[in-house]
Amino acid sequence: RNYTQTFNGAELTLTKRLSSGWMARGSLAWNNAKQQIGRDGCPGFDPTNSQYSSGEDFVPGGCDDGGLVAPNAGGGSGGFGNVNLNSTWQTSLTGLYQLPLGFNIAGTYFIREGYPIAYYFIDTGSQDRLTRRVYVTDVDKFRYDDVSQLDLRVDKVLNITSQVSMTISAEMFNV
Repeated sequence: RNYTQTFNGAELTLTKRLSSGWMARGSLAWNNAKQQIGRDGCPGFDPTNSQYSSGEDFVPGGCDDGGLVAPNAGGGSGGFGNVNLNSTWQTSLTGLYQLPLGFNIAGTYFIREGYPIAYYFIDTGSQDRLTRRVYVTDVDKFRYDDVSQLDLRVDKVLNITSQVSMTISAEMFNV
């Protein structure tokens, strides 16, 4: 129906393999997902986007030519019914350092742009007698706070035989 989506993105990853007692990997990604709507791409010009009112492919602003593609995470219901997936950037850094006596310390840090918030109200008086979402803001006008996560690990390698070892570890997630 004369509707397309394009995704443009770039990712830079740097890796230092384990040598001299340490290793690391860092990455930075940029993403840009847009929709293109041509003639008759949005039948009957529907400013309320009711044809995109449910399902996993639900896109707020579904009739916005050049608009952001932000599909719904949970099919429009439940705990993820108001979460629309799209972040323009994300980055992460992971590393490990070998300490004396077979101890290792490691960590991972991840951060990404917050997902968009599409504010709406529920229209229960529509002509087709179905409830639908009517959006009052552009999908990319407001966003949740950026999300970051830090995970840490310390472990000790115990050599049992020349070919068998055991690792004891302690990990902390979402530090």
